[in-house]
Amino acid sequence: MRALYNFSPENSVEDGHAHQQKAPRRHLDLYLTPDGKLFYQLENGKQGQFVPGQPVSPGWMDIQLTAREVLPSSRKETVYREFKLPKDQKDGPPPAIRVKLEGSQSANPFWLQYGDVREIKDASGKPAWFGYAFKTVPVGVKLELLDFEIGYDPGTTNPASYKSKVRVDGQEHIIQMNEPLHRNNFTFFQSSYQENPAGPWISVFSVAYDPGIFLKYLGSIMLVGGIFTMFYLKPYMQGKRKYQARQAAKESS
Repeated sequence: MRALYNFSPENSVEDGHAHQQKAPRRHLDLYLTPDGKLFYQLENGKQGQFVPGQPVSPGWMDIQLTAREVLPSSRKETVYREFKLPKDQKDGPPPAIRVKLEGSQSANPFWLQYGDVREIKDASGKPAWFGYAFKTVPVGVKLELLDFEIGYDPGTTNPASYKSKVRVDGQEHIIQMNEPLHRNNFTFFQSSYQENPAGPWISVFSVAYDPGIFLKYLGSIMLVGGIFTMFYLKPYMQGKRKYQARQAAKESS
C-alpha cells in the first residue's frame, strides 16, 4: 500500500519574473509484517511503527495520519436481502436480481443490482456484458465510445470531472457536464461511470427526448414579454394618457 499527497506548485521570483517550481512528490510506504504489525517509511528514509490510534506526523505541513484499524486480510462483500418498505415510505434501496447464465465459465448464480453491469465469459473465453437497468429503446443514433477520462481533485482520488469522447455519424464529440450531445431530437448527457477491474470502464449516459421543447421556449419568451409589458409598457402608457389629459385640460381652460 502507498499513500500519496501532492502539493500545489510553488512560485519563486527570479530577476523580477515569477517561476513555478515543481513541488516534491511526498509518499508514505506502509509495510505489514506476518505478525500483523504495521510500519511506515517516508520518502526521506524515516521509519517507524504505525500503531492504531496513535497519530504520526510525516512532516507534510501540519498533516497527521492515524491508522484506525489494521485488517491483515479483508475483502469487499455485498449481501442482498429482502426489504419491505414501510407504508409511508416511497423510496427504498435499489432492487437486485439473481441471475444464472447457461454456457458461461462460471455456473454459479450471481446478483445484479439495479444499474450494475458485469462482464461474463462464455465457455470459449469470449467476454459479454450483462446489465440490469431500464428497458432498452432504439433511438436511431449509433454512438461509439472512443475514450473516457476522469479528472481528480489535486492530491486526492476524488473524481472532480469526467467526460467521454464519442463518434457519431463519422464525427467525434466530447460529452461532459454542461456539454451534452444533441441528435435526432435526443439529448445525451454524461451521467456517471462504473469501474470495471476486469476490463474497460463503463461510461453511463442519460438520454432525454423532448419533442415539445419549442413550445417551452416559446412560452418562456411570452412570459418574459408579459412581464416587460406589465412593468414597463403599461406604466408608460398610463403616464402618457395622464399627460394628454392634463394638456387637454389646459387648452380648454
